[in-house]
Amino acid sequence: MDITSKPNLKPYRNVDEHDIIDLYAHVDGSANKGSLVTITSANGNTNVWNGVASGATPAPHLDVFGQLTNTPSRAYSARYEVTWKVKNASSGEVPLGILYYDVREVNAYGEKLIFRPRNEREEKEYVISGEAVPVVTRGLFKINGFHGTPGPNSGAVPTTGTAGYFLVTNNTTSSANVGKFLSSADADGYAIFKLEL
Repeated sequence: MDITSKPNLKPYRNVDEHDIIDLYAHVDGSANKGSLVTITSANGNTNVWNGVASGATPAPHLDVFGQLTNTPSRAYSARYEVTWKVKNASSGEVPLGILYYDVREVNAYGEKLIFRPRNEREEKEYVISGEAVPVVTRGLFKINGFHGTPGPNSGAVPTTGTAGYFLVTNNTTSSANVGKFLSSADADGYAIFKLEL
C-alpha cells in the first residue's frame, strides 16, 4: 500500500475514548484509517420492534451479511454485519469524523482476514468489512492524504473528486473547516492535524 498518497495515521495520536463512535460499518470493503467519513444510513432502532404496523419487523442494527466464504457447501456459516453505514466524505457533505482503523477483507498476501486471530485486529488496527469501525470526532493526529501545502493554522475541508482527503485552506474561519493543521508537512508528507467536529 502506498501510504504517501492515501490517508493514513502515524502512531502519534491524542484521542479521548469518549470521542470515538463505534456504531457504523463502512460501505466499502477497503478504506484507510485517516479518511473523513459521513453517515449514509442509520435507519431503525437497534433491534427493538417498533410495532408501527401489524407484522412489522424491526430494522436491526445487526443483520446477516450472507454466507461466510470458503466454507463447505453443506455447512451454512452466517456472517453478520452492522447495518448502519458510513462512507468517505466528499465536498459539501457533513463529516462524522475520521476512521481510526483500516477496513480490509484480505491482507497483503491475499489471505482472508476473517480467518486470522481476532487479537490481530487490535494489534494491526483493522476491522473486517461489515464490522463496526471506530470513527473519531475530535483529537490530534499525525496524518497525510491531504491536498495542498499545510501550515500552522491552515484549515481543512473535505475535497471534491478525491473522497476522504483533506483540502488545505488558508481561511481558518470557514464554517466548512473540519479542523486545522498545527504544523507543516515533514519529509514523509505527514503533518499534525487537530480534528474539531
